Amino acid sequence: MQDSWCTQGHKRIPFGNSLRPFVMVILFVVASSSVQAAPPAPDDLVKIRLAMTIGQHYVRYAKSDPPPEPIKLCVVGPDRFSTFFRQKAIHSHASFRYFTRQIDEDMSDCHVVFLTLSNRHNIEQVLKALYGKPILTVSDHREFLQAGGMLAFSEEGGRVVFKLNPLVAQSCGLQFRAEVMRLAKQVIQIPPQQFFPEGAK
Repeated sequence: MQDSWCTQGHKRIPFGNSLRPFVMVILFVVASSSVQAAPPAPDDLVKIRLAMTIGQHYVRYAKSDPPPEPIKLCVVGPDRFSTFFRQKAIHSHASFRYFTRQIDEDMSDCHVVFLTLSNRHNIEQVLKALYGKPILTVSDHREFLQAGGMLAFSEEGGRVVFKLNPLVAQSCGLQFRAEVMRLAKQVIQIPPQQFFPEGAK
């Protein structure tokens, strides 16, 4: 099948089967928001859908390609997402499991950790505990990447965008696929030693 093409800035970017799950999620979010009443905090719905899509289709996990199944998604901090699962705004399937964890709980069995914490010190505490483990760290805290996170969401111009730090991911045995790197609003290259000088615990 011949690849389709899209344009980003002055670059033509191919997208074939590898990008279809990601694009379909974005299109579904836009379409559903225009034909039905928006659920509480619609930006949160976009963020959790994108986190799940990236975690499942656009990250290579250490010693596991294809990705592990089921993928365990753990939320640390206020639980902003379980309502969407109860309302079936997110269609659950066998490849994902949803959990909530306290800041001091063990998260080593999680594959994706979404931090909803507002305090940067608490975020840094969790990131230090997770560093060195093949766990994708996600948040929408404005200083998340500067604290050592891997995937950060933000709102710009009324839409949700994301930024990545692939160096931290690589140091934990993860690798972002090229497709999601091209779609990122920004890719920063800050070495993990700046955040975790003592290395993995």
